[in-house]
Amino acid sequence: MTAALLLALPSCSSCARQDAPTEVEDSKQAPEQTPLRGLVTPEEEAALDEALSLNTRPFPLLAWTAYRVEREYFAAERFAPRDQLLAALTGLGLHRPEFFAKELPGDRVEVTVGSDAREFSLAGLDGVQAAAARLEEILVFTKDSLGSELRDDDERELEYAAINGLLAPLDPHTILLDPKEHSDLGVKTRGQFGGVGLEIVADARRIRVVGVLPGGPAEKAGLKPGDLLLAIDGQSTVNMKAPDAQQMLRGPVDTEVTVKLQRGDNEVLTITITRAIIKVESVTGERMPDGIGYLKISTFQQNTGEQARAAIEKLLGPAESQAKGAGAALRGLVIDMRGNSGGLLAQAIEVLDLLVPAGELVIVRSAEGRESESAQPEVIVPAEVSVVALIDESSASASEIVAGSLKHTGRGLVVGRSSFGKGTVQLLVPRVLYDQEQALKLTVAEYFVAGERPVQTTGVETDLALLPVQMTPLAGIVNFYDLERFERRRERAQVAHLPSAKHAREFDVRAATRGDRYLRYFLDPDGVAAERARASAVVEGERMGLLEDPEIRVAHAVADAVAGITGAKERDAKLKQLRARLVGEEDAAIIKGLERVGIDWRGAAGAHGDPELALTAEVVGELPVVAGTPFVLRLSLTNRGDAPAERVHLSTHCLQDELDGIELMLGRVEPGQSVTRELRLQVMSWHTSFVDTLTVEAHGGEPDEEPDATARVRFEISGLPRPHLSFDYWIVDDPTLAAGAPSRPPQRSLPGETPFAVAGNGDGALQPGERVLLAVRVRNNGPGEVGDARALLRNHSGAQALLEEGFVALGSLAPGAETRGAFGISVNERAVVDRDVDLELTVADIRARESVRHEFGLRVVGERPAFAPAPQVYKLKETGEDAVRLYNAADSSAPVVLEPGAEARLQSVGGAGRWLAFDAGPGRRWWAPSSLVEPAKGRADKRAPPRAALMVSPPIIEISALPSVVEGAEVELRGVAKHPRRVHDVVISTRPSGPAQVERKVFYRANPAREGAAAGALEFATTLTLEPGSHVIYVTARDGDDVEVTRELRVFRE
Repeated sequence: MTAALLLALPSCSSCARQDAPTEVEDSKQAPEQTPLRGLVTPEEEAALDEALSLNTRPFPLLAWTAYRVEREYFAAERFAPRDQLLAALTGLGLHRPEFFAKELPGDRVEVTVGSDAREFSLAGLDGVQAAAARLEEILVFTKDSLGSELRDDDERELEYAAINGLLAPLDPHTILLDPKEHSDLGVKTRGQFGGVGLEIVADARRIRVVGVLPGGPAEKAGLKPGDLLLAIDGQSTVNMKAPDAQQMLRGPVDTEVTVKLQRGDNEVLTITITRAIIKVESVTGERMPDGIGYLKISTFQQNTGEQARAAIEKLLGPAESQAKGAGAALRGLVIDMRGNSGGLLAQAIEVLDLLVPAGELVIVRSAEGRESESAQPEVIVPAEVSVVALIDESSASASEIVAGSLKHTGRGLVVGRSSFGKGTVQLLVPRVLYDQEQALKLTVAEYFVAGERPVQTTGVETDLALLPVQMTPLAGIVNFYDLERFERRRERAQVAHLPSAKHAREFDVRAATRGDRYLRYFLDPDGVAAERARASAVVEGERMGLLEDPEIRVAHAVADAVAGITGAKERDAKLKQLRARLVGEEDAAIIKGLERVGIDWRGAAGAHGDPELALTAEVVGELPVVAGTPFVLRLSLTNRGDAPAERVHLSTHCLQDELDGIELMLGRVEPGQSVTRELRLQVMSWHTSFVDTLTVEAHGGEPDEEPDATARVRFEISGLPRPHLSFDYWIVDDPTLAAGAPSRPPQRSLPGETPFAVAGNGDGALQPGERVLLAVRVRNNGPGEVGDARALLRNHSGAQALLEEGFVALGSLAPGAETRGAFGISVNERAVVDRDVDLELTVADIRARESVRHEFGLRVVGERPAFAPAPQVYKLKETGEDAVRLYNAADSSAPVVLEPGAEARLQSVGGAGRWLAFDAGPGRRWWAPSSLVEPAKGRADKRAPPRAALMVSPPIIEISALPSVVEGAEVELRGVAKHPRRVHDVVISTRPSGPAQVERKVFYRANPAREGAAAGALEFATTLTLEPGSHVIYVTARDGDDVEVTRELRVFRE
């Protein structure tokens, strides 16, 4: 067995760049392969299994992971066994509502699982394996306490959650991949998988082709950009996520995949594509004016170094031209790595070898010591040819190695914005347990660029930072000084909430705007930048389009200015001269742009010393403001000094995203002048009631650590009354019943496509080949109106069935009102009998962000008698056993919808085999085994027996009076969760408002009652400890079927 060494790949979806998923990847791309250190042979692995007693341990994957981590992790000084164990318990608590851990005095922790509780010691944990052993004891207790409530793969998921909690304090990239995650990563890193050459995105609740690789399998088969994929290998793409479609299109080389697609409005095609190795050009080269070359590197894949060499040689031109100093000679080279999230370390070094003549390029530090890669004598770019790397906040790992080493070897300059900050090396260690292959992604090293400069969390700093100034449609509002718009995309911001953030290096975000190493440029929406680019293009026949990108234009100017200069000091001096000129040009463009919207931005901030400003802020009108309703913030600024205050701007700071980071430009304020502006603000309608503060800072020019004036205002939001959604669902498979059933959304049949119509045997169950409706009845049980109800259906059973649509708009619902809708489902003619069609149905109010989700399976059954009408009144037999139940279909696997009383008289409308059908309203039937009822005299009941609730009904949470503002450190929270049948449990967690805050579970109570009044109501009470500021409190209640609801509360502590 071997392990894949991921030397430069961003390690997880939360850290990687979030672009539109694309199926176009070099399917040969693979990370470097290296043998596992230590035990790699089957014999040695068997010895390890015996040494760790994996065959007899209840949770062997935990023991194996702890062993590997303790042995091979790159920074043993980060091990903190006690903290890691507590982090694992926190992870388990967030994973399983029934699990709750509370630290006790005396180095102990109390673990509660449902109604069971036990104390465990936190003492004597001298290593990761010791912490894992204690964690295994807790897992055994958890497993025993949950008993039959652990379903299917729940036990494995419990172990995964515990392991990843144990690893969380180490770093954000050391994680255990479950079999699916490991398989997904394997497709990206193993060479034996092919593709079809499509770039796809989710669109119109289907999958849209946005790009077709020239010469690729898809193009050869006839696919075109704009095609809408309706099905892939017989599986509908309705509500399919783009990465899932991507995985279906991939597969072994020379295998086939069949897609059904819509082209334009009227054409439907079915096309079979043969998969092949997909080779994507990761490097493109072009000429710009003034003898400056442009190299775009989009990723570092297996042949990037080779492609870079070819592109540079083409840009260099014939050797004799270089020797004669001809005008066509290359003077400078811009290497654009913006948005390049990395790839293979070896390819980054190959690119550097073309540019850097000597010195260490990258240093790797691991548990085994220090290793380095030095430049090889393969340089093809002459020293007098300037090199400029263009990067941004999405440039990661291998991109950072190239940019950082160019900078710190003195070979080149870096412009743009500081990079992502991913500087660690991961080893992928697979392991087969439970008859499935998992993998431990283990950080085994950290790399440094030339000069021992770290990359992790800090990124590569630029020689010239490029900061866009962007107008908005709102008067006076400009994205100008706010650096958070870039910072939130970097590694350090994305993982700041994780336990491992304590290991991150400190970083000064505002360092980029101090001194003379930055340039603010005007990102002009009216195309002035493009005009300037065309005006500067003086070389006939060379491409001008690149210079329409303002950042490429600046990089071009830098490369041009320092061309021929090989000394670092001389080059730095030339860069400063160029910056001074560009600052003047860009400042003039900014002044002109702001002048168009009535803002006087002339003058130089600070020319008259620090301005003496006074600022006030007030909310206009009465408080509280109803959520979703605009309100006005009036801001008044006065210049109390004797000199003009220039380039004055205001910025907002608030924990509410909608109110944070708003920049209002005021410009020049004369002595004694007061300026008043009104900001129209709004928080979204889904917010619950809360109180918070908003701070406004005033600055003249570049923001200092201390603002020139500050105002703070407290505001209060009143949340709208909340709706409470519940729903029924059932199958309509009888054409005669469809007329009274809920209708599907209007659909236009495509040419050659048979219009959808219900076709089935009428028993309410699924059979192969049937076309049915999944009908939905939705009720609003809450005091608030549903503003925009929608139902979303997803298929988790592959080609077992096809969804005709995945989205139904249900409109608004007053309190107590109901509505209905339906989805079309076509059961595959080759559907496997006795296997479920697994569905996920979500009903949501978009305006209030209230939703209820339910995952369920509809069993596909074999051929059965069709429904036959036969009206008859029936009563229940006196069985002396459990109550007779009515089912949602003529099958015992169907959900129970009602237990009618013994006196009920039910009107049967017919039957199917051994089942009788009863009228349940328009378009619906309930079913009962014919053996449990008998004919009755007289008339049926006029009304169906009352039902306590619809099939999917989350509990209702009632909160006793909770103050929105408190002065002390504690507040008491009381309430009750209610349900017509049973409340399973209640969980309370808290989270301080704002970014990088961790949710913490603080309370759990299970309901011991299974039946009766006690089962339907669960009271709860706890005392919460609050830090100063705003806090979010989540109260979650589950019913007996694990349908849950969460109530969000907000409390502000003075």
